[in-house]
Amino acid sequence: MELYVFNQNRALIGVVESFEYLRWTRRYSQCGSFELKANASSENATLLQEGNYIWKNDDEEVGLIEYLQLSQTDSESITVSGRFATALLGRRIIWNTETLSGDLSSCIGQLINHNVISPTDTNRKITNLTFSSSSLSKPVKKQVSYNNLLDEIQELCDASSVGIKTVFEPSSGHLTVTLYIGESSQAVFSKEYENLLDQTFTKNTVGYANTAKIGGEGESDADRIFAYITDGTGENRREAFVDAKDLRSADFPSDYTDALTYRGQTRLAELATAQSFDVTVNNYGNLIYKTDYDLGQTVQVISKKWGVSMTTRIVEIEESYDRDGQSISVTFGKAELTITQKIKSDFSQVRTALGAPAGISELLVDENSWADLQRFLGGVMISSAKLAVNTSTAGGNDPTQAKYFHAARVVINGSYNRIAFKFDYFGTGTTPKSGTIEGYVYSTSSFATMSIQSFVQSYTRDKSPFLSTDIKIVKSSSTTKTIWDIYIWLSDYGTAYLNGLYAFSESGNLISNPDNGALILVANLPAVSSTFSYGGQTFTVSAVDNGVIKTSTYSEDGAFYKLQLPNRDVSLTSTDNPLQIGTSTSANMVFDANEIQARNNGSGSPMYLNLEGGAVCVNGDTTTGIIYGGDTGYIELSDTDLENSFTIYSTAQRPRLRKVGKMVHFHGALLPAAGAAINSATNLSFYTLPSAYRPMSGYVTVRCQGSGINTWLLQITNAGVCSCSRYGTNAYATSIAGTEWLTFSATWFVS
Repeated sequence: MELYVFNQNRALIGVVESFEYLRWTRRYSQCGSFELKANASSENATLLQEGNYIWKNDDEEVGLIEYLQLSQTDSESITVSGRFATALLGRRIIWNTETLSGDLSSCIGQLINHNVISPTDTNRKITNLTFSSSSLSKPVKKQVSYNNLLDEIQELCDASSVGIKTVFEPSSGHLTVTLYIGESSQAVFSKEYENLLDQTFTKNTVGYANTAKIGGEGESDADRIFAYITDGTGENRREAFVDAKDLRSADFPSDYTDALTYRGQTRLAELATAQSFDVTVNNYGNLIYKTDYDLGQTVQVISKKWGVSMTTRIVEIEESYDRDGQSISVTFGKAELTITQKIKSDFSQVRTALGAPAGISELLVDENSWADLQRFLGGVMISSAKLAVNTSTAGGNDPTQAKYFHAARVVINGSYNRIAFKFDYFGTGTTPKSGTIEGYVYSTSSFATMSIQSFVQSYTRDKSPFLSTDIKIVKSSSTTKTIWDIYIWLSDYGTAYLNGLYAFSESGNLISNPDNGALILVANLPAVSSTFSYGGQTFTVSAVDNGVIKTSTYSEDGAFYKLQLPNRDVSLTSTDNPLQIGTSTSANMVFDANEIQARNNGSGSPMYLNLEGGAVCVNGDTTTGIIYGGDTGYIELSDTDLENSFTIYSTAQRPRLRKVGKMVHFHGALLPAAGAAINSATNLSFYTLPSAYRPMSGYVTVRCQGSGINTWLLQITNAGVCSCSRYGTNAYATSIAGTEWLTFSATWFVS
């Protein structure tokens, strides 16, 4: 990332070579801003002047310096800040009364053209700036005058959830103001997915209103023109009055009521429930900025622990650069909570609506259309189940009856295929559960020999685990295809909700069964040999619970309890391994049911067990097995450790001990006391070993080197007594002068 500086004519004048920090804040419906702090060198002081522009070469927008501060503490620094070039619109007011009627894009274009690009007074023109935006299908009915141009445009964009940005062309200095609607992203942000570091959820309904009475022209109630926007009943109805007397029917001769309604809609948008998720994104998580998500895109934000799941738009992204690198802070804007949040956090209010078909239809009218589901990036979303209410069918309220829900269907007509699936599951009732279910369908040779290998990870509010009976896999076959149906079982009265079931086709062909995301309740699973028609072919159920279904459970604090994987034999070159750490083209380790193998790009590799750690027990425990422990490092003997007036020969050869696993190494050099009795077969002790360092049985005898051609005998008993004797050559020495050099080195095993 480079920082280029342009002058007021938008010509390049230099590069900021180094800086202390940069905060670059991009906003969706508002003008972005920045702050830069750098050393106040002569070069930076010349470049960073009010009115100049700063451009970050990995961004479309350019920052306009509006504030400058020079300071001196330990060193001189310069701090500049400002807004992006869209702020130039804020230097103009709406000079005359403007009647806006039509698409938002053409209305904003009208305001910018009349006040910035081609104003009647040429002194008001800002050169080298244009407006370009396609139709957004956002109708506007409004009259404005004398307001700040930028404030009015931002208000229009915010009310319509439309983004605004000013694109900078560095080669020509040209600025293009444009509008856009952020696309839908399949990114899911959650601390449970480890792509968030910090999160703050805010919900404010203090000023919320959903019903408006809009008053137009006229003085009394009898002759005044009113329009109405109504929603909710009883306590859920919240009313507001909107004064729109300034709107004149003469300016809107054919659609005055529409103009009043638009004013009311704008005001209700301002009074909407304020909900936001402020988070710090984990830069090393599974989502990549500007690849998986970007400003203005709608994403899903989940906190399973808080019971919050909402689809919302990214309204602000702050990029921070300093000596520690880059960090990203994301702000998600106001959004309607998903039905998941309604179930988990406010189920008492939703239950009435769910009890009647009209209520269900109202809740789900815009949810999970198949066209939306197909836009999953990197795979095909094969299903996304809607709300299923278990009140009267297939067991009804009887908790003793099983309730199976058909969650998904995968139809495969190719070989060597792997279909991975993952979805969130929420169930309510006397044993509520919520979690993530994931697994895959895998083929080795042909579509007819597909097998299911799956595992379930779950978080449950009451700590009850997902059982193997909670997920069922049914396999059916025709002459050319295989169908895999996934079923979820609800064990008691309640509701279920599945969201985000994805499939990735590695090879072969994947045929998705849309069913518009329906979660179909069935009384019982199909029996083996049952037949049904699909796609003009007859399928026969050939297996139920085919393959391995394993479950794992998370506690409320997120601790993982168990993981079980399928077994396939590993080799030096195998790639279809149940568990692998590292990539196959470099150092990696693979596991199967009875083998752990260290490999490196298809060849064998050394395997280290607890190389820098503690003990490793092989084939037993501490009393029956072979135990290899850690490394104590060298432990030097102090002068007071020595017995019978022995002293060290030199500091460099001070006696020292080291235990590595079960083996002890003892070496060094000693000086005996003058006249010591080591010239006969009598032993004279010089040290007693700690208990953990003593030989396992018997004693250790080592012939060691003494001064000149003399030798001596080192003996170590299993009680840890270290002694010396037999000093001399062919005959014992007649006397000890106290200057003799007694070196030794011994190694033994401990018990």
